[in-house]
Amino acid sequence: MLRPANLGFSKSEQQIRYQWSKDEDLQYWSGNIPSARTFEEFQRMLPERDWPADGRRRSYAILDLSYCLIGMVSCYAIDSTLRTGELGVYIGDRNRWGHGSGTDAVATMLRHLFYDVEFRQVSLNTYASNTRAIRSYAKVGFERLGTRKRFRPSMGYYREVRMAIDRDRFAARF
Repeated sequence: MLRPANLGFSKSEQQIRYQWSKDEDLQYWSGNIPSARTFEEFQRMLPERDWPADGRRRSYAILDLSYCLIGMVSCYAIDSTLRTGELGVYIGDRNRWGHGSGTDAVATMLRHLFYDVEFRQVSLNTYASNTRAIRSYAKVGFERLGTRKRFRPSMGYYREVRMAIDRDRFAARF
């Protein structure tokens, strides 16, 4: 289940997200979980990070059936004219890794983007070594567009996979 981030987060949910932001593995695999030096700074930056006024990003809390926060999914680089955006997702609750929570969240997000917001296409980038994510994206219909070599000072050189899905391809699967 997804909850729009502009509805806010309880203090305990903010603390969970802050702890996730300090997790090196999550930072590595997600590519960019928002972080800050202090919890107070983290609280201040979340609203603009999750749901900025320019409309170029929309983030959603991923909740389990008990309404507990287990991760986040976002659409960013939103182009409202072309009706496109890029997807980012992470499951912060490690107990949920490998159980389909990410795949379910991505399918739910795509359903929202394609049917409610009327997007035409959604793309994403992930590490070529992130085989679990690549399999998950393929399950909901993402197609691999290519691979390229990238560089980040914190990691050095790495391979990045570009994937995309359009509304028609998604509709044929769901």
